[in-house]
Amino acid sequence: MVVHVCERKGGAPWGQGDGLGQARLGLVVARAVGTAVERNRLKRQIRVAWRALRPSVAAVDCVVVVRKAAVGSPFRELAGHLESCLQSLKVLAAPTAHAVLPSRATSGAV
Repeated sequence: MVVHVCERKGGAPWGQGDGLGQARLGLVVARAVGTAVERNRLKRQIRVAWRALRPSVAAVDCVVVVRKAAVGSPFRELAGHLESCLQSLKVLAAPTAHAVLPSRATSGAV
């Protein structure tokens, strides 16, 4: 998984209210990563992890590029990797996000 971050400056994004105070997520999951089921599962799991981390993320745009090695990874591993990427990019305010992550999401079918 690769995370790119871009700071936002200026007016409201694409005519949607204020929107500058919240972080936004973009996902890139190429067909080469796996089947449609695998790609969609990865996207759902990353979105769940993002929702838990979002209140602690600075007002930036984050683009997550998912690599083939992520297929079959447990949810906790994906969430932990996302969190560590955001921390290394210095856009995550509080490192205590693991307590917020939902416990029902597992590495199996979601």
